[in-house]
Amino acid sequence: ASKTTGKADYMEKREAYARYGVREYWRFDSSGGRYHDAPLAGDRLVGRRYQSIRVDWLDDDRARGYSEVLGLYLCWEYEELSFYDPIAGIYLAGHLEDAAGRREATARAARAEALAEMEAVARRQAEARAEAEAMRAEAESADRRRMENELRRFRERFGDLGDDPE
Repeated sequence: ASKTTGKADYMEKREAYARYGVREYWRFDSSGGRYHDAPLAGDRLVGRRYQSIRVDWLDDDRARGYSEVLGLYLCWEYEELSFYDPIAGIYLAGHLEDAAGRREATARAARAEALAEMEAVARRQAEARAEAEAMRAEAESADRRRMENELRRFRERFGDLGDDPE
């Protein structure tokens, strides 16, 4: 509700929704009823006209009414709208909690993506190190074979010139 739409919400919109067959029409006024007839009010379509849905006041700051369509209590609590699921025994997250949840989920996804990227970089670095090590080992092996071949050719050409004094 707002100062400029309160009367329209209570009169014109309500009547239009009845014509369209909207089964329940709820009004929430965070101002405590200054813009609407009440902080929380609901109407149920019976035939072609709305009849008021009972709203129970729990105390001065809390009221609730049961929506048969939603299977939930709509609650006016401390000038905020909330929804209570009587079967689960919990309040549903409101748009602020949903937005916070979406931000947290986005942040979690970003962290997971960053972690996956860091792991991929680490894996590529490890693979590069392993490839470099394999190339170094292959080069050492080739050097060793080349030196052994040179030593063999030298011995074939000059014989064994060992340290034996005889």
